[in-house]
Amino acid sequence: KSKIGQALRLVDCVRSQYDDDALNAFVLKKHGDDRIWLHTGDNAVIHSDGKVEVIGRMDRMIKVNGEQVILDDIEELINALPFVEKSSVVKLSDKKRGFVPVAFIKLKPDEQWNAENQAVIEQLYNERLTAYSKPRKTSVIEEFPVTAVGKIDFRALEALAEKGEQL
Repeated sequence: KSKIGQALRLVDCVRSQYDDDALNAFVLKKHGDDRIWLHTGDNAVIHSDGKVEVIGRMDRMIKVNGEQVILDDIEELINALPFVEKSSVVKLSDKKRGFVPVAFIKLKPDEQWNAENQAVIEQLYNERLTAYSKPRKTSVIEEFPVTAVGKIDFRALEALAEKGEQL
C-alpha cells in the first residue's frame, strides 16, 4: 500500500531566492544526508513504478481518528452533483476525533436547497465515503469568502464552521 507523504526537492541552488529568514527556516531544511531540501507543502505518493504523483496540499488533508482524509477528494465528489456549482470542505475541531470535515456548497443558479438535494448528498456520503471522511455538516453558502488573490479562503470557512455559522 502506498503511503502519502510530503514532497521534497533537493534545491541547494534556491536558497538565495528567499529574502525571508523565517520562511527559509520553515521550507528549507538540512537533512541527515547533509543536503538542504525544500519542503513543498504538497502531499505526494511514490507508486510502485517509481513515478511520483502530487495529490494535493498538506493543509488540505486532515486526520480523523488517525485516518487521513483528503478534503479535495470530498469536494470533487460533491462538485459532480447536478445542483452544486462549487463546494469547499474544511476541517472543524472535534474533541473526540481531532478534526472532522464539514462541507459548504454553493448551489447552481435557479437551484434551491430542499429535502431531495439533502437526500442526494447524504446518499453520496454513504455510498462513496468512509465513516470518518463523511462531512459532519453540509451548509449552503451564497458566496464563498475569498483571499486577496480570489481563491476560496479556507481559514475564513473554518472560522465560520467553528462559530457554527451557516451550519
